[in-house]
Amino acid sequence: MRHFFRELCLSLQFFSRIPFNFACYSEQRQTRVLNYLPLVGLLFAGLLSAAVLSIALMDLWLADLSGREHFFSAAEAAFVVLVVWLGLSGAMHLDGVADSADAAMGSLRDPEKALRIMHDSRIGTAAAVALVVVLLGKWILLQQLIEIYWQARDPFFWMPILLLAASVIMARIAPLVLVKTAPSATRTDMHQAMFAEVSWWSIGIYGVAMSLMLLWMVPGGLSLWGALLLVVPMIAVFARRLIGGLNGDLLGMAIELSELLLLFVGLGLLRLSV
Repeated sequence: MRHFFRELCLSLQFFSRIPFNFACYSEQRQTRVLNYLPLVGLLFAGLLSAAVLSIALMDLWLADLSGREHFFSAAEAAFVVLVVWLGLSGAMHLDGVADSADAAMGSLRDPEKALRIMHDSRIGTAAAVALVVVLLGKWILLQQLIEIYWQARDPFFWMPILLLAASVIMARIAPLVLVKTAPSATRTDMHQAMFAEVSWWSIGIYGVAMSLMLLWMVPGGLSLWGALLLVVPMIAVFARRLIGGLNGDLLGMAIELSELLLLFVGLGLLRLSV
């Protein structure tokens, strides 16, 4: 149990910007941090859910004081939640989106050139456009989710919050499945060791736990797995053609695109059920 908490602590230090000032680093533990990625997503989901609930309660209080139906617009609330979301991860995975987009646009199917572009700290037009599309998409989907939430006039109407939470957690299962089913193209020994330590057992446990949550959450919730099973093969094929396999940037892109698609599908399910 002590090893579990130390490895989880290191995973939080590795994949988030939440300050954990505990001395839990070791090279051996670092190789296993990917297995804890969905648990990092669980913490993110809890904090984002708390942010949505806090804004809803504040909105009700200020709306009563001002005599309005709502004090904040859904767009304003969605922007705040998105900023919190970006702050939790430090936009780490967006860096993968930017690097992958630039590499796809500028490499002309030359894997070596694609890797050089990915390692370049500068961004080009493709990266800028990809970042705008992903962030704008998340903001719009969050806005629609919050509008449905606020229409209920009940801060404890949980379905929209649970769908947001499920999207954040499930998106971090996608990289684990990719690592186990697609070849690696990473050049660093540490990344190769991290990929090798990903366990089917952990993927199975996360899959069963999320399936139970989806069954309880909303009718048809298991169809979110269909969205994930759509994006994972697409990224695997893209990675093979781009650099011959996976690296850290492509796994970051997988998380961002999975979050976007899961939010889109979840919003459709929510509209059908309310």
